[in-house]
Amino acid sequence: MIWFIILIVVGIIIYSATKDSSQDDVELDVEQLHEKHLLIVEAINNAAYQGKGKVVYSDKKCFQLLKFDNNQNIEFTYFGGVLTIRWSLTQYNEDLKFRLSLDTRKLTDTQQFEKVSSLINEVFDEVYLLKHKSESRH
Repeated sequence: MIWFIILIVVGIIIYSATKDSSQDDVELDVEQLHEKHLLIVEAINNAAYQGKGKVVYSDKKCFQLLKFDNNQNIEFTYFGGVLTIRWSLTQYNEDLKFRLSLDTRKLTDTQQFEKVSSLINEVFDEVYLLKHKSESRH
């Protein structure tokens, strides 16, 4: 009896993941991931690269926003309606890593943009603190 219940639960999980992935595929057949979330990508591009970053896809559900002469890497992945942003950079000999996940099917565009703005502020605040920490050592 316990095996039957476990099998049912596993089946539901697999079905749910497959359904979410299929919905992602349908959405991304209509427009590319960076176009679907253009306001978010542009806000981060303007903050990180003064608007000069380039979108480089590794697959349909994953791309990086890069500027090739820069010490930052910003990766966007999409699964199950959740856009995950991983932002890593090196400043003042410190490796910084930030992550934000947005359930784009549940959050309004305004809520998403507010969360992205908070991420940008968090990155800039951390870099500012490192700068002053580095200057105080000299």
